[in-house]
Amino acid sequence: MTTPQPWTSLYRPKSRGDFVGNEQAVEELEKWIRSWRKKPPKKRAAFLYGPPGIGKTSVAQVLAREYDFILVEINASDTRNKGSIEETLGKAVKQNITLFGQKRMILLDEMDGLSGRQDRGGVSAVSKIIDQTMSPMILVANTIEENMKVRFRAILKKVKSIEF
Repeated sequence: MTTPQPWTSLYRPKSRGDFVGNEQAVEELEKWIRSWRKKPPKKRAAFLYGPPGIGKTSVAQVLAREYDFILVEINASDTRNKGSIEETLGKAVKQNITLFGQKRMILLDEMDGLSGRQDRGGVSAVSKIIDQTMSPMILVANTIEENMKVRFRAILKKVKSIEF
């Protein structure tokens, strides 16, 4: 007997060709990922933003697989303060190759959940980790409203922003 899967998992795109729409955004992200082939680019993280359900996380997962990266997915709304972000991401970003020789990519999803008083130091920790990373980092958010631009200023000046 097979375990039932949520509809979103069952029909999630499995290859680059499965994506419909947002062609320019997907091409920008793919170009940025390819720029990692020789050495880390100036912008070591990409910030994907757009409405929920449009495919930001899915495209990151597919491109990671197609470019032979091991994807380390972290939900920013679960890992919120400086200590937990440094503990979770700190070791993962300093080495770009896994124990078995495969490249690593970091996906920090639900960045919009990184806010408020309980998150003290979370944004500065992510900003510092972007500077240190030897692996591509993809940050995902649903919006980039004015209040987020102010709050994420330290991050936004270091990333390649791509709107979906």
